[in-house]
Amino acid sequence: MELVPLTVEARTETGNGPARRLRAAGAIPGVVYGLGREVVHVAVPQRPFERVYVGSEGANTLIDLEAPGIERETSVAAIIKEVQRDPVTSALLSVDFQWVSLRQEIEVEVHIEVTGRAPGVADEGGVVQQHLHTIAVTCLPTDIPERIEASIEGMQIGDSLHVSALPEIPGVTYVPEPDEVVLSIAP
Repeated sequence: MELVPLTVEARTETGNGPARRLRAAGAIPGVVYGLGREVVHVAVPQRPFERVYVGSEGANTLIDLEAPGIERETSVAAIIKEVQRDPVTSALLSVDFQWVSLRQEIEVEVHIEVTGRAPGVADEGGVVQQHLHTIAVTCLPTDIPERIEASIEGMQIGDSLHVSALPEIPGVTYVPEPDEVVLSIAP
């Protein structure tokens, strides 16, 4: 996985008033933490952040943060830990970044994408009941898959797909038990 560059500005003012002024100026208040480093408050430009967040499936994107006062290391990147949105307007309110070492495994949630054609759905009128929409995996940050494909090819009504049936990906370990149900075909 490639690192996506994002330039942010360090900020000294915190609180509701400065955050509102920042949003009015087209930036998002943010914070960067992790790896035992000092917490850094940042101002994130909204448009470039949206391109990174929406264009690359969001939270599991490795980001090369560039900002005055932030020491850059080739073995460290940032991931988006949390994004807060306004519940009414969906406007971005704040973003949290977490430093991660590119040499240590981390645990992240990866989206599960259902693929294939199930005779139990297409021919018999069944319905796919997806129990897990994301799955926790451990891997190096550079090995994070964009998505995990769950194939329903050949499944009939009453069949279930378990974690053990998900594809093996080199360097990626599934956290849930192998017998946990990912999806099933219901009548």
